[in-house]
Amino acid sequence: MVGSNQPGNQLTPKHALGFKTRMSDLLTLAGLPEYGRLTMIARWAGMSVPGVSKMFEDGRPPKQLRSFDAIVDGLCEQLSHTRNEEVCTEQMSRYLLMGGQDPFGVNHVAEESGEYHVLMSRFDALFLGKIFVTMDKVGQEEKVDIFTDLGDAGYNELVECVLSYCKDCQVDFSDPEFHLLIRGAVLMAKAGCLEHFELKKPT
Repeated sequence: MVGSNQPGNQLTPKHALGFKTRMSDLLTLAGLPEYGRLTMIARWAGMSVPGVSKMFEDGRPPKQLRSFDAIVDGLCEQLSHTRNEEVCTEQMSRYLLMGGQDPFGVNHVAEESGEYHVLMSRFDALFLGKIFVTMDKVGQEEKVDIFTDLGDAGYNELVECVLSYCKDCQVDFSDPEFHLLIRGAVLMAKAGCLEHFELKKPT
């Protein structure tokens, strides 16, 4: 599981937009009625019900990684019982945090539709994690929070742009030129000009 061997006070990794929808859909798939969900999640995570309610209102996972991991464990156990088959915690963590390919049969994938959905499914969790960390780091350097400042459309366009480049290239995450390309994409997304922009390897 994401971060399961890390200290208990570690923060949950940043997440892609749509966390609340993904969580709600998985709870429905697991057979949990809307009434009582907050109490169940609070029990799993060792959180207060108001704390869980705030998590849903903000559309974000809990800040503490141990609470997020506990929710993933509880959800996997419930879904495994409902479907009578084992559910992978790694897949659950990845899907809740990053979206992309839906391994659980959730029908509602509006925010991961189209090219975004297809591209996300082509990369493993480790690579995607490095991509999101790099985009986030570059964004912070430019005072842009890629997870909140770009809006759904701008964020998806940024991910599509970067992953479209990555699928055809051997990515070196230590290469300054790669970071420069990411910086350009982030700034274009912030300006709302990324829709028809394509990253190309410098010649």
